[in-house]
Amino acid sequence: MAEVAPAVVARSDAAPEREALVRRLVERLLDTLDCQHAASTRHVEDAIQRALASELASVYAALPVPDCRQAAGLGRAELVRITDYIDRNIDRTIELADLAALIKVSRFHFSRLFKRSTGTTALAYVEARRILHAQRLLTETDLPLAEIALMTGFSDQSHFTRRFRERLGSTPAAFARENGRRRPVQRQP
Repeated sequence: MAEVAPAVVARSDAAPEREALVRRLVERLLDTLDCQHAASTRHVEDAIQRALASELASVYAALPVPDCRQAAGLGRAELVRITDYIDRNIDRTIELADLAALIKVSRFHFSRLFKRSTGTTALAYVEARRILHAQRLLTETDLPLAEIALMTGFSDQSHFTRRFRERLGSTPAAFARENGRRRPVQRQP
């Protein structure tokens, strides 16, 4: 066996790191086999397994562990499909299960993938799209606030006003006035 190992290492056209790894594995295997008195097939298999496991463990222990949480996310096509779905259904209740079904994953897995891809939760993203659509309606139409609230998927005008103010710092009516679409409310004495 001592004659085969150098030939295997010499034929290796791999990178220097691989060559060093192979050399260490072969040396370790030869040391282990020299210590074996009965060279049965089972003992040889066990020696090979132990030598490989030990050497690979020491090699991989020194490498940085990749952060799998950042490695994978949603693809561009999937994000477009999700955004299109949200925009088409902006006036309806949109649940995580609906969005997850678009890419055929569980809602829990979808939540993780979406957060990884966009930096925000799916429900916060849906709300942001609702607010954006409401901003367009407020600046382009003279529809009543209650109707805009329902058209953008909010349960009522109060909920719409509260979420709009939290996100943008002003009420929908004030936003519309600032953008020239609504007249200021005149109070009668």
